[in-house]
Amino acid sequence: MRTVGSRVPPTGVPLRTDKRTRPYEILRVVETASVTTQAAKPGPAMGAVSDVDSAPRETARWGEASRILITNTVALNTGDAAILLGTMRTLRAAFGDAVDIEIADAQPKAASRYYPELRFVPTVHDALEAWTGGSGLKFKLGAALLVAAAAAWRFWPLSGLKWFLPPQLQDALARYAGADVIVASGGTHLVPHARLASHLVHLLVCTALGKPFVLFTQSMGPFEGRLTKIILRSALRRATLILLRDDLSRRHLQALGVPPDNAAVAPDAAFALAPANISHPAPVRNADHLKVAISLRDWEHRESAATEGMDKYLDAVAGLVRTLVCARKAHVTFLSTCQGANEYWSDDSAVADQVTRRLSPDILRHVEVDRMHRRPENMIRRLKDFDVVVATRMHAAILALCAGRPVLAIAYEFKSRELFRRLGLGDLVVDIEEATAERLTAALDRLLAARSAIVEKVAKSAAAERQAALAVGNLVRRAVRAAGVPLWRTR
Repeated sequence: MRTVGSRVPPTGVPLRTDKRTRPYEILRVVETASVTTQAAKPGPAMGAVSDVDSAPRETARWGEASRILITNTVALNTGDAAILLGTMRTLRAAFGDAVDIEIADAQPKAASRYYPELRFVPTVHDALEAWTGGSGLKFKLGAALLVAAAAAWRFWPLSGLKWFLPPQLQDALARYAGADVIVASGGTHLVPHARLASHLVHLLVCTALGKPFVLFTQSMGPFEGRLTKIILRSALRRATLILLRDDLSRRHLQALGVPPDNAAVAPDAAFALAPANISHPAPVRNADHLKVAISLRDWEHRESAATEGMDKYLDAVAGLVRTLVCARKAHVTFLSTCQGANEYWSDDSAVADQVTRRLSPDILRHVEVDRMHRRPENMIRRLKDFDVVVATRMHAAILALCAGRPVLAIAYEFKSRELFRRLGLGDLVVDIEEATAERLTAALDRLLAARSAIVEKVAKSAAAERQAALAVGNLVRRAVRAAGVPLWRTR
Protein backbone atom coordinates (compact mmCIF):
# COMPACT_ATOMS: atom_id res chain seq x y z
CA MET A 1 0.00 0.00 0.00
CA ARG A 2 1.27 3.45 -0.86
CA THR A 3 0.52 6.67 0.95
CA VAL A 4 0.34 9.91 -0.98
CA GLY A 5 0.63 13.39 0.47
CA SER A 6 0.62 14.60 4.03
CA ARG A 7 -1.42 16.85 6.26
CA VAL A 8 -0.58 20.45 5.44
CA PRO A 9 -1.44 23.89 6.64
CA PRO A 10 -30.16 31.02 -16.81
CA THR A 11 -31.47 31.83 -19.49
CA GLY A 12 -33.27 34.88 -20.89
CA VAL A 13 -36.62 33.83 -19.39
CA PRO A 14 -38.19 36.96 -17.85
CA LEU A 15 -38.98 36.98 -14.16
CA ARG A 16 -41.50 39.21 -12.48
CA THR A 17 -39.84 41.34 -9.84
CA ASP A 18 -42.73 41.98 -7.48
CA LYS A 19 -42.77 40.26 -4.11
CA ARG A 20 -45.64 38.00 -5.16
CA THR A 21 -43.46 36.09 -7.65
CA ARG A 22 -44.54 32.45 -7.53
CA PRO A 23 -42.03 29.63 -7.11
CA TYR A 24 -43.11 28.02 -10.36
CA GLU A 25 -42.04 31.13 -12.28
CA ILE A 26 -38.72 31.13 -10.43
CA LEU A 27 -38.27 27.43 -11.02
CA ARG A 28 -38.94 27.92 -14.73
CA VAL A 29 -35.81 30.08 -14.91
CA VAL A 30 -33.65 27.48 -13.21
CA GLU A 31 -35.19 24.30 -14.56
CA THR A 32 -35.20 25.51 -18.17
CA ALA A 33 -31.42 25.64 -17.90
CA SER A 34 -31.08 22.43 -15.91
CA VAL A 35 -32.77 20.29 -18.56
CA THR A 36 -30.71 21.75 -21.39
CA THR A 37 -28.38 19.18 -22.88
CA GLN A 38 -26.78 21.36 -25.55
CA ALA A 39 -23.01 21.10 -25.36
CA ALA A 40 -21.36 23.96 -23.52
CA LYS A 41 -18.99 26.03 -25.62
CA PRO A 42 -15.29 25.57 -24.93
CA GLY A 43 -13.99 28.47 -22.89
CA PRO A 44 -11.17 29.68 -20.68
CA ALA A 45 -9.69 27.63 -17.89
CA MET A 46 -11.86 26.69 -14.94
CA GLY A 47 -12.21 29.44 -12.39
CA ALA A 48 -12.45 32.28 -14.89
CA VAL A 49 -15.72 34.16 -14.82
CA SER A 50 -15.56 35.03 -18.51
CA ASP A 51 -16.65 31.57 -19.65
CA VAL A 52 -20.18 32.01 -18.37
CA ASP A 53 -21.74 31.51 -21.78
CA SER A 54 -24.98 29.97 -20.52
CA ALA A 55 -26.03 32.64 -18.01
CA PRO A 56 -26.02 36.00 -19.79
CA ARG A 57 -25.52 38.95 -17.49
CA GLU A 58 -27.78 41.94 -17.45
CA THR A 59 -26.08 45.19 -18.35
CA ALA A 60 -26.77 46.95 -15.03
CA ARG A 61 -24.14 46.68 -12.33
CA TRP A 62 -23.91 47.57 -8.71
CA GLY A 63 -21.90 50.56 -7.65
CA GLU A 64 -18.28 49.86 -6.88
CA ALA A 65 -18.90 50.13 -3.14
CA SER A 66 -21.42 47.27 -3.17
CA ARG A 67 -20.73 44.49 -0.70
CA ILE A 68 -21.87 40.89 -0.27
CA LEU A 69 -21.20 38.95 2.92
CA ILE A 70 -21.16 35.16 2.60
CA THR A 71 -21.60 33.51 5.97
CA ASN A 72 -21.44 30.09 7.62
CA THR A 73 -18.63 28.74 5.46
CA VAL A 74 -16.19 25.96 6.42
CA ALA A 75 -13.49 26.39 3.80
CA LEU A 76 -11.13 23.78 5.29
CA ASN A 77 -13.62 21.18 4.06
CA THR A 78 -12.92 20.99 0.31
CA GLY A 79 -16.58 20.19 -0.37
CA ASP A 80 -17.68 23.33 1.48
CA ALA A 81 -14.92 25.26 -0.25
CA ALA A 82 -16.33 24.07 -3.60
CA ILE A 83 -19.72 25.46 -2.55
CA LEU A 84 -18.06 28.76 -1.57
CA LEU A 85 -16.06 29.16 -4.78
CA GLY A 86 -19.04 28.12 -6.89
CA THR A 87 -21.21 30.64 -5.06
CA MET A 88 -18.67 33.41 -5.59
CA ARG A 89 -18.33 32.57 -9.27
CA THR A 90 -22.11 32.60 -9.68
CA LEU A 91 -22.53 35.91 -7.83
CA ARG A 92 -19.72 37.62 -9.74
CA ALA A 93 -21.22 36.38 -13.01
CA ALA A 94 -24.46 38.18 -12.12
CA PHE A 95 -23.31 41.19 -10.09
CA GLY A 96 -19.99 41.91 -11.77
CA ASP A 97 -16.39 41.16 -10.96
CA ALA A 98 -15.98 44.35 -8.92
CA VAL A 99 -18.49 43.39 -6.25
CA ASP A 100 -16.80 43.24 -2.84
CA ILE A 101 -17.21 39.79 -1.22
CA GLU A 102 -16.30 39.06 2.39
CA ILE A 103 -16.55 35.59 3.91
CA ALA A 104 -17.51 34.77 7.50
CA ASP A 105 -15.90 31.40 8.16
CA ALA A 106 -15.73 29.04 11.12
CA GLN A 107 -11.89 29.15 11.03
CA PRO A 108 -10.97 32.39 9.26
CA LYS A 109 -7.24 32.42 10.03
CA ALA A 110 -6.69 28.84 8.86
CA ALA A 111 -8.91 29.35 5.82
CA SER A 112 -6.81 32.36 4.81
CA ARG A 113 -3.72 30.17 4.66
CA TYR A 114 -5.35 27.80 2.17
CA TYR A 115 -7.16 30.53 0.19
CA PRO A 116 -4.99 33.65 0.60
CA GLU A 117 -6.76 35.45 -2.25
CA LEU A 118 -10.03 35.53 -0.27
CA ARG A 119 -10.95 37.71 2.70
CA PHE A 120 -12.15 35.69 5.69
CA VAL A 121 -13.57 37.08 8.93
CA PRO A 122 -15.09 35.47 12.06
CA THR A 123 -18.78 34.61 12.07
CA VAL A 124 -21.12 36.49 14.36
CA HIS A 125 -21.93 33.24 16.15
CA ASP A 126 -18.27 32.48 16.84
CA ALA A 127 -17.80 35.96 18.29
CA LEU A 128 -20.89 35.41 20.45
CA GLU A 129 -19.62 32.01 21.52
CA ALA A 130 -16.22 33.41 22.48
CA TRP A 131 -17.94 35.99 24.67
CA THR A 132 -20.51 33.76 26.36
CA GLY A 133 -18.94 30.31 26.36
CA GLY A 134 -21.37 28.98 23.80
CA SER A 135 -24.02 27.45 26.07
CA GLY A 136 -26.25 28.00 29.03
CA LEU A 137 -28.06 31.09 30.25
CA LYS A 138 -25.17 33.44 29.44
CA PHE A 139 -25.24 32.36 25.80
CA LYS A 140 -29.02 32.83 25.57
CA LEU A 141 -28.88 36.28 27.17
CA GLY A 142 -25.95 37.25 24.94
CA ALA A 143 -27.83 36.09 21.86
CA ALA A 144 -30.89 38.10 22.92
CA LEU A 145 -28.74 41.22 23.39
CA LEU A 146 -27.04 40.64 20.04
CA VAL A 147 -30.37 40.38 18.21
CA ALA A 148 -31.70 43.45 20.03
CA ALA A 149 -28.58 45.42 19.06
CA ALA A 150 -29.02 44.28 15.45
CA ALA A 151 -32.68 45.40 15.46
CA ALA A 152 -31.68 48.79 16.93
CA TRP A 153 -28.75 49.31 14.55
CA ARG A 154 -30.79 51.28 12.00
CA PHE A 155 -32.28 53.66 14.59
CA TRP A 156 -29.67 56.01 15.99
CA PRO A 157 -31.45 56.74 19.32
CA LEU A 158 -31.25 53.01 20.09
CA SER A 159 -28.05 52.10 18.28
CA GLY A 160 -26.11 52.56 21.51
CA LEU A 161 -27.17 49.03 22.46
CA LYS A 162 -24.15 47.80 20.53
CA TRP A 163 -21.84 49.27 23.17
CA PHE A 164 -23.05 46.56 25.55
CA LEU A 165 -21.38 44.03 23.27
CA PRO A 166 -17.65 43.22 23.37
CA PRO A 167 -15.50 44.74 20.58
CA GLN A 168 -15.14 41.49 18.63
CA LEU A 169 -18.91 41.01 18.55
CA GLN A 170 -19.45 44.66 17.62
CA ASP A 171 -17.06 44.21 14.69
CA ALA A 172 -18.84 41.04 13.54
CA LEU A 173 -22.23 42.73 13.73
CA ALA A 174 -20.88 45.78 11.88
CA ARG A 175 -19.84 43.53 8.99
CA TYR A 176 -23.37 42.15 8.73
CA ALA A 177 -24.84 45.67 8.97
CA GLY A 178 -22.40 47.01 6.36
CA ALA A 179 -23.25 44.40 3.73
CA ASP A 180 -25.74 45.18 0.98
CA VAL A 181 -26.75 41.51 0.80
CA ILE A 182 -26.05 38.61 3.15
CA VAL A 183 -25.73 35.15 1.60
CA ALA A 184 -25.83 32.04 3.79
CA SER A 185 -23.47 29.51 2.26
CA GLY A 186 -25.08 26.44 0.74
CA GLY A 187 -24.73 22.99 2.23
CA THR A 188 -26.42 20.93 4.89
CA HIS A 189 -26.86 23.33 7.79
CA LEU A 190 -30.54 23.21 8.76
CA VAL A 191 -30.88 19.50 9.51
CA PRO A 192 -31.64 17.77 12.84
CA HIS A 193 -28.09 16.59 13.60
CA ALA A 194 -26.34 19.88 12.73
CA ARG A 195 -25.25 22.59 15.18
CA LEU A 196 -28.40 24.60 14.66
CA ALA A 197 -27.53 27.30 17.21
CA SER A 198 -25.01 29.03 14.94
CA HIS A 199 -27.41 29.09 12.00
CA LEU A 200 -30.35 30.27 14.12
CA VAL A 201 -28.24 33.16 15.44
CA HIS A 202 -27.29 34.07 11.88
CA LEU A 203 -30.91 34.02 10.70
CA LEU A 204 -32.11 36.08 13.66
CA VAL A 205 -29.41 38.72 13.15
CA CYS A 206 -30.21 39.00 9.41
CA THR A 207 -33.91 39.32 10.18
CA ALA A 208 -33.31 41.93 12.89
CA LEU A 209 -31.06 44.03 10.63
CA GLY A 210 -33.69 44.03 7.89
CA LYS A 211 -31.01 43.14 5.35
CA PRO A 212 -31.80 41.20 2.17
CA PHE A 213 -30.54 37.71 2.86
CA VAL A 214 -30.36 34.69 0.61
CA LEU A 215 -29.95 31.07 1.60
CA PHE A 216 -27.86 29.54 -1.16
CA THR A 217 -28.47 25.99 -2.37
CA GLN A 218 -29.32 23.97 0.74
CA SER A 219 -30.64 20.61 1.81
CA MET A 220 -32.79 21.14 4.89
CA GLY A 221 -35.13 19.41 7.30
CA PRO A 222 -36.99 17.60 8.58
CA PHE A 223 -37.34 20.12 11.39
CA GLU A 224 -37.72 19.10 15.00
CA GLY A 225 -38.44 20.91 18.27
CA ARG A 226 -41.21 23.45 18.79
CA LEU A 227 -38.96 26.46 19.55
CA THR A 228 -36.63 25.64 16.65
CA LYS A 229 -39.60 25.45 14.29
CA ILE A 230 -40.99 28.79 15.51
CA ILE A 231 -37.64 30.58 15.04
CA LEU A 232 -36.98 29.01 11.65
CA ARG A 233 -40.51 29.66 10.38
CA SER A 234 -40.32 33.32 11.38
CA ALA A 235 -36.85 33.89 9.90
CA LEU A 236 -37.27 31.89 6.70
CA ARG A 237 -40.53 33.66 5.87
CA ARG A 238 -38.49 36.88 5.76
CA ALA A 239 -35.71 35.52 3.56
CA THR A 240 -35.28 37.26 0.22
CA LEU A 241 -34.69 33.94 -1.53
CA ILE A 242 -34.27 30.33 -0.40
CA LEU A 243 -32.45 28.05 -2.82
CA LEU A 244 -32.96 24.34 -2.23
CA ARG A 245 -31.02 21.46 -3.73
CA ASP A 246 -33.90 19.01 -3.94
CA ASP A 247 -37.68 18.58 -3.88
CA LEU A 248 -37.59 16.79 -0.52
CA SER A 249 -36.10 19.90 1.11
CA ARG A 250 -38.85 21.97 -0.50
CA ARG A 251 -41.46 19.67 1.04
CA HIS A 252 -39.74 19.97 4.42
CA LEU A 253 -39.87 23.77 4.08
CA GLN A 254 -43.58 23.71 3.23
CA ALA A 255 -44.27 21.37 6.16
CA LEU A 256 -42.60 23.97 8.39
CA GLY A 257 -45.22 26.46 7.26
CA VAL A 258 -43.00 28.62 5.04
CA PRO A 259 -44.89 29.70 1.89
CA PRO A 260 -43.09 28.64 -1.32
CA ASP A 261 -43.20 32.15 -2.79
CA ASN A 262 -39.52 32.84 -2.13
CA ALA A 263 -38.11 29.32 -2.66
CA ALA A 264 -36.66 27.59 -5.70
CA VAL A 265 -34.89 24.31 -6.43
CA ALA A 266 -31.48 24.73 -8.05
CA PRO A 267 -28.24 22.74 -8.49
CA ASP A 268 -25.56 22.63 -5.84
CA ALA A 269 -23.30 25.66 -6.21
CA ALA A 270 -20.24 23.43 -6.69
CA PHE A 271 -21.47 22.50 -10.18
CA ALA A 272 -20.53 26.05 -11.24
CA LEU A 273 -16.90 24.88 -11.04
CA ALA A 274 -17.31 22.31 -13.81
CA PRO A 275 -15.18 23.10 -16.87
CA ALA A 276 -16.98 24.77 -19.76
CA ASN A 277 -16.13 21.81 -22.01
CA ILE A 278 -17.56 19.20 -19.62
CA SER A 279 -20.11 18.11 -22.24
CA HIS A 280 -17.27 16.51 -24.24
CA PRO A 281 -16.39 13.34 -22.28
CA ALA A 282 -13.00 11.64 -22.47
CA PRO A 283 -12.84 8.23 -24.20
CA VAL A 284 -13.72 5.27 -21.95
CA ARG A 285 -10.77 3.04 -21.20
CA ASN A 286 -10.85 -0.77 -21.07
CA ALA A 287 -12.63 -2.18 -17.99
CA ASP A 288 -9.52 -4.20 -17.09
CA HIS A 289 -6.92 -2.58 -14.82
CA LEU A 290 -9.35 0.04 -13.60
CA LYS A 291 -8.24 3.02 -11.57
CA VAL A 292 -10.83 3.55 -8.83
CA ALA A 293 -11.06 6.35 -6.26
CA ILE A 294 -13.01 5.77 -3.04
CA SER A 295 -14.16 8.56 -0.71
CA LEU A 296 -15.04 7.58 2.87
CA ARG A 297 -16.18 9.40 5.98
CA ASP A 298 -16.87 8.80 9.64
CA TRP A 299 -20.61 8.84 10.30
CA GLU A 300 -22.04 8.71 13.80
CA HIS A 301 -25.61 9.78 13.03
CA ARG A 302 -26.76 6.31 12.09
CA GLU A 303 -30.03 4.53 12.67
CA SER A 304 -28.09 1.50 13.91
CA ALA A 305 -25.65 1.61 16.83
CA ALA A 306 -22.79 3.90 15.84
CA THR A 307 -19.93 1.41 16.32
CA GLU A 308 -21.79 -1.55 14.85
CA GLY A 309 -23.01 0.45 11.88
CA MET A 310 -19.58 1.91 11.18
CA ASP A 311 -17.94 -1.51 11.27
CA LYS A 312 -20.54 -2.82 8.81
CA TYR A 313 -19.82 0.08 6.46
CA LEU A 314 -16.04 -0.42 6.66
CA ASP A 315 -16.41 -4.18 6.11
CA ALA A 316 -18.56 -3.50 3.04
CA VAL A 317 -15.96 -1.16 1.52
CA ALA A 318 -13.15 -3.62 2.30
CA GLY A 319 -15.11 -6.36 0.52
CA LEU A 320 -15.60 -4.11 -2.49
CA VAL A 321 -11.87 -3.37 -2.64
CA ARG A 322 -11.05 -7.09 -2.59
CA THR A 323 -13.41 -7.70 -5.51
CA LEU A 324 -12.03 -4.77 -7.47
CA VAL A 325 -8.44 -5.92 -7.06
CA CYS A 326 -9.03 -9.65 -7.60
CA ALA A 327 -11.77 -9.65 -10.26
CA ARG A 328 -11.13 -6.33 -12.02
CA LYS A 329 -7.35 -6.02 -11.54
CA ALA A 330 -8.05 -2.54 -10.27
CA HIS A 331 -5.80 -0.08 -8.50
CA VAL A 332 -7.71 1.58 -5.65
CA THR A 333 -6.94 5.00 -4.19
CA PHE A 334 -8.65 6.33 -1.08
CA LEU A 335 -9.20 10.04 -1.67
CA SER A 336 -11.66 12.44 -0.10
CA THR A 337 -12.64 16.08 0.36
CA CYS A 338 -11.96 16.20 4.12
CA GLN A 339 -8.30 15.38 4.58
CA GLY A 340 -4.85 16.83 4.91
CA ALA A 341 -5.77 19.97 6.87
CA ASN A 342 -4.33 19.83 10.38
CA GLU A 343 -6.67 22.55 11.60
CA TYR A 344 -9.87 20.74 10.57
CA TRP A 345 -11.67 18.47 13.01
CA SER A 346 -12.03 15.49 10.68
CA ASP A 347 -9.71 13.55 8.35
CA ASP A 348 -11.22 10.92 6.06
CA SER A 349 -7.83 9.32 5.43
CA ALA A 350 -8.01 8.03 9.00
CA VAL A 351 -11.20 6.19 8.02
CA ALA A 352 -9.39 4.80 4.98
CA ASP A 353 -6.72 3.43 7.36
CA GLN A 354 -9.45 1.48 9.15
CA VAL A 355 -10.34 -0.17 5.84
CA THR A 356 -6.75 -0.97 4.89
CA ARG A 357 -6.30 -2.77 8.22
CA ARG A 358 -8.98 -5.18 7.02
CA LEU A 359 -7.05 -6.04 3.84
CA SER A 360 -4.36 -8.65 3.25
CA PRO A 361 -0.84 -7.74 2.05
CA ASP A 362 -1.60 -9.13 -1.42
CA ILE A 363 -4.52 -6.73 -1.76
CA LEU A 364 -2.66 -3.80 -0.21
CA ARG A 365 -0.09 -3.87 -3.02
CA HIS A 366 -2.84 -2.45 -5.23
CA VAL A 367 -4.13 0.11 -2.74
CA GLU A 368 -2.95 3.57 -1.72
CA VAL A 369 -4.19 6.22 0.67
CA ASP A 370 -3.93 9.76 -0.70
CA ARG A 371 -3.73 12.08 2.33
CA MET A 372 -3.14 15.37 0.51
CA HIS A 373 -5.37 18.38 1.03
CA ARG A 374 -6.54 19.88 -2.27
CA ARG A 375 -8.48 22.93 -3.30
CA PRO A 376 -11.67 22.14 -5.28
CA GLU A 377 -10.19 22.90 -8.69
CA ASN A 378 -7.21 20.66 -7.94
CA MET A 379 -9.51 17.92 -6.66
CA ILE A 380 -11.38 17.98 -9.99
CA ARG A 381 -8.08 17.61 -11.84
CA ARG A 382 -7.04 14.74 -9.57
CA LEU A 383 -10.35 12.91 -10.03
CA LYS A 384 -9.85 12.97 -13.80
CA ASP A 385 -7.07 10.42 -13.22
CA PHE A 386 -9.63 7.74 -12.35
CA ASP A 387 -12.05 5.62 -14.34
CA VAL A 388 -14.69 5.32 -11.62
CA VAL A 389 -15.32 7.04 -8.28
CA VAL A 390 -17.08 5.51 -5.27
CA ALA A 391 -18.11 8.46 -3.10
CA THR A 392 -19.54 8.68 0.37
CA ARG A 393 -18.93 12.42 0.63
CA MET A 394 -21.50 14.10 -1.60
CA HIS A 395 -19.09 16.75 -2.83
CA ALA A 396 -16.53 14.12 -3.69
CA ALA A 397 -19.32 12.80 -5.93
CA ILE A 398 -20.15 16.24 -7.34
CA LEU A 399 -16.52 17.11 -8.06
CA ALA A 400 -16.11 13.70 -9.74
CA LEU A 401 -19.16 14.48 -11.90
CA CYS A 402 -17.57 17.85 -12.69
CA ALA A 403 -14.52 15.86 -13.81
CA GLY A 404 -16.77 13.79 -16.10
CA ARG A 405 -16.32 10.59 -14.12
CA PRO A 406 -19.09 8.05 -13.36
CA VAL A 407 -19.88 7.78 -9.66
CA LEU A 408 -21.31 5.14 -7.36
CA ALA A 409 -22.67 7.02 -4.34
CA ILE A 410 -22.90 5.71 -0.78
CA ALA A 411 -25.66 7.89 0.66
CA TYR A 412 -25.41 8.84 4.34
CA GLU A 413 -28.11 11.52 4.02
CA PHE A 414 -31.05 12.08 1.70
CA LYS A 415 -29.15 14.77 -0.21
CA SER A 416 -27.10 12.22 -2.20
CA ARG A 417 -30.15 10.12 -3.07
CA GLU A 418 -32.05 13.22 -4.18
CA LEU A 419 -29.14 14.45 -6.31
CA PHE A 420 -28.67 11.18 -8.17
CA ARG A 421 -32.41 10.70 -8.59
CA ARG A 422 -32.67 14.14 -10.20
CA LEU A 423 -29.78 13.32 -12.54
CA GLY A 424 -31.44 10.06 -13.58
CA LEU A 425 -28.74 8.00 -11.87
CA GLY A 426 -30.79 6.73 -8.94
CA ASP A 427 -29.73 3.11 -9.44
CA LEU A 428 -26.13 4.12 -8.70
CA VAL A 429 -26.83 4.89 -5.04
CA VAL A 430 -26.47 2.53 -2.07
CA ASP A 431 -27.72 3.69 1.32
CA ILE A 432 -25.00 3.58 3.98
CA GLU A 433 -27.33 1.68 6.33
CA GLU A 434 -27.80 -1.03 3.69
CA ALA A 435 -24.24 -1.17 2.37
CA THR A 436 -22.71 -4.62 2.11
CA ALA A 437 -19.86 -5.85 -0.05
CA GLU A 438 -22.38 -7.70 -2.23
CA ARG A 439 -24.63 -4.66 -2.75
CA LEU A 440 -21.74 -2.33 -3.49
CA THR A 441 -20.22 -4.84 -5.92
CA ALA A 442 -23.55 -5.41 -7.68
CA ALA A 443 -24.10 -1.64 -8.05
CA LEU A 444 -20.58 -1.14 -9.39
CA ASP A 445 -21.06 -4.02 -11.82
CA ARG A 446 -24.18 -2.28 -13.16
CA LEU A 447 -22.19 0.90 -13.61
CA LEU A 448 -19.30 -0.83 -15.40
CA ALA A 449 -21.65 -2.79 -17.68
CA ALA A 450 -23.10 0.47 -18.99
CA ARG A 451 -20.07 2.70 -18.43
CA SER A 452 -19.93 4.27 -21.90
CA ALA A 453 -23.60 5.29 -21.76
CA ILE A 454 -23.24 6.50 -18.17
CA VAL A 455 -20.16 8.60 -19.02
CA GLU A 456 -22.16 10.27 -21.80
CA LYS A 457 -25.04 10.87 -19.40
CA VAL A 458 -22.74 12.26 -16.73
CA ALA A 459 -21.21 14.69 -19.23
CA LYS A 460 -24.61 15.99 -20.37
CA SER A 461 -25.95 16.16 -16.81
CA ALA A 462 -22.90 17.97 -15.46
CA ALA A 463 -23.03 20.48 -18.34
CA ALA A 464 -26.73 21.15 -17.64
CA GLU A 465 -26.08 21.46 -13.90
CA ARG A 466 -23.23 23.89 -14.55
CA GLN A 467 -25.44 26.00 -16.79
CA ALA A 468 -28.30 26.05 -14.27
CA ALA A 469 -25.95 26.76 -11.34
CA LEU A 470 -24.51 29.80 -13.11
CA ALA A 471 -28.03 30.96 -14.00
CA VAL A 472 -28.87 31.16 -10.30
CA GLY A 473 -26.84 34.38 -10.02
CA ASN A 474 -29.33 36.28 -12.14
CA LEU A 475 -32.14 34.77 -10.09
CA VAL A 476 -30.51 36.08 -6.89
CA ARG A 477 -29.91 39.46 -8.47
CA ARG A 478 -33.55 39.84 -9.49
CA ALA A 479 -34.80 38.69 -6.09
CA VAL A 480 -32.58 41.29 -4.41
CA ARG A 481 -33.90 43.97 -6.74
CA ALA A 482 -37.49 42.89 -5.98
CA ALA A 483 -36.70 43.30 -2.28
CA GLY A 484 -36.10 46.97 -2.89
CA VAL A 485 -32.30 47.15 -2.86
CA PRO A 486 -31.02 49.42 -5.67
CA LEU A 487 -28.49 47.93 -8.07
CA TRP A 488 -26.79 51.31 -8.42
CA ARG A 489 -25.70 52.99 -5.22
CA THR A 490 -24.12 56.32 -4.33
CA ARG A 491 -22.38 57.02 -1.05
